Amino acid sequence: MMARFTRFLIIVMVLAAAACDVHADMLGVFPAQISGAAVDGQARAYDPKTVFDYMDGAAEPYLRFGFRQLYAAAYALAGKPATVEVYDMGSSADAYGIYSMDLTGRKLSIGQGALYNPGTLRCWKDRCFIKVYSIDDSKAFADFASAIAKRITTSIAKPGPMPALISQLPTALHPTKIRYFHQCDELNSVYYVSTENVLELGETTSAVFADCAYAGKPVKAAVIRYARPADREKAWQHFIKTIFSKRAVSVGGARLEEVRKASFAGIRRFSGAAGEPMLALCFEAKSAQTCKVVINAIAGAVR
Repeated sequence: MMARFTRFLIIVMVLAAAACDVHADMLGVFPAQISGAAVDGQARAYDPKTVFDYMDGAAEPYLRFGFRQLYAAAYALAGKPATVEVYDMGSSADAYGIYSMDLTGRKLSIGQGALYNPGTLRCWKDRCFIKVYSIDDSKAFADFASAIAKRITTSIAKPGPMPALISQLPTALHPTKIRYFHQCDELNSVYYVSTENVLELGETTSAVFADCAYAGKPVKAAVIRYARPADREKAWQHFIKTIFSKRAVSVGGARLEEVRKASFAGIRRFSGAAGEPMLALCFEAKSAQTCKVVINAIAGAVR
């Protein structure tokens, strides 16, 4: 019994030491000077409890993606402040997820994807999401943001996988602007469906939403994975009762309706490769046929 307890204690100590090393390494990734900017004070770390001391109400979106730790530092560049933030999201899927909530901007070759908007650079690599921002939008800031983002992403040993659920979107649908998320707030931020959580999204669900095209016409598509069949059934019923009317039709297991003139929506239940309960959805299809093809293509692309 004592030997077993000793082994357990050693494992705990090793894991704790590893966590401390990661913590120290991330705090050490912020250089004292880089690209004409100097660090202002010390880099600091925040966890899901203390992050509210740093950003108050703005922390919620990160917490909905499983946020673990924030490492932040302030810099001074030509007398103007700039902020550098590194978010450990716990998984590469969730790091991509928070990154994917805003896919606008000029693409840069930094990390696994970087976008630059005036005064803000956003990128991700493995389980980390990086944000560099300032009230300044000068070339000097853009150079600084790129330099420090490259330094941070280079310090991360290897890239992480994209969310596995993305593979459920058939390449034949030409998906672009692929967003990954878990909860209703994120869905409505990229595509408004209802004031109600009609798809029963929450911490245990995963979803992707994308701009697609079929026969040269734009269409929106979504895939949702649920933890339990009962959760999916509740979402199926809630969506149909709230979004559809009695005019909705059933076609090969799918439910379709012209919700606005020349704009069809559809939903279908199916199972993933491991039998997980899933929903395929289509919005803004120009015809019932397009709607049916899109959701059937998603359901048939089980991997």
